[in-house]
Amino acid sequence: MDSFIYNVWFFDTEAHEGDQDREWIACFAIQAITAQEAQSWGDRLAKDRSRRFPKDTFVRSSEVRQTEVNDVTDWSSIPRITAGQSATDTAIGW
Repeated sequence: MDSFIYNVWFFDTEAHEGDQDREWIACFAIQAITAQEAQSWGDRLAKDRSRRFPKDTFVRSSEVRQTEVNDVTDWSSIPRITAGQSATDTAIGW
């Protein structure tokens, strides 16, 4: 399996209009066979969060990006999950 970076945006409907965190992003890595599998699993988890916490509306996710061996970005500190396996909110980091 490969590692893909998944980014998702939420809109906090209870935040004040001037709150800079009214729209917020979550970023985590998803171990998956394909980018499509990673994207689909990330969207499923994000939409599940919106169902459980209606104040956090799912806005969009960006296209997943595969981490590469020669990538100079240090991805070691972001949460990692595996496609098809459930993950707690704490494990995902939101």
